[in-house]
Amino acid sequence: VYAVTLNVTGLIPNQLGFEAEEVTVAQTASSVNLVIRRKAATRGETVRVTTTDGPGAANPFHAPAIGGVDYLPFNQVVTFSAGQSMRTVNISLMPMTGSVDNRQFTVSLSEPIGGASITRATTLVRIRATDTTAPV
Repeated sequence: VYAVTLNVTGLIPNQLGFEAEEVTVAQTASSVNLVIRRKAATRGETVRVTTTDGPGAANPFHAPAIGGVDYLPFNQVVTFSAGQSMRTVNISLMPMTGSVDNRQFTVSLSEPIGGASITRATTLVRIRATDTTAPV
């Protein structure tokens, strides 16, 4: 798994964002965990987390992942309690075997409530193809 990490010390109070710009998982994985970081605040805050198919056209090495085929679509509000600096979101994947293409989808943060602002609003989840077909 390759990831670029968001350092919570670089955040200002009430600012939140995904820890990684992108996360790579194997096609056989059943889920992916995404971390949302927030500089500890004195009040509770919420943010909506949603998935979107693709992108794929801009990257010739990754086709768009399709919700309901490659992963379970996700659209939920995540709550941070006062003083809480991290939340983990688990998105279910549809494990595949055999020869398939690399795929990717986007996870986004929006609609912050409680005074929060968003610094890294998206993360890209890449599903790495591994040919799991037994040799003949």
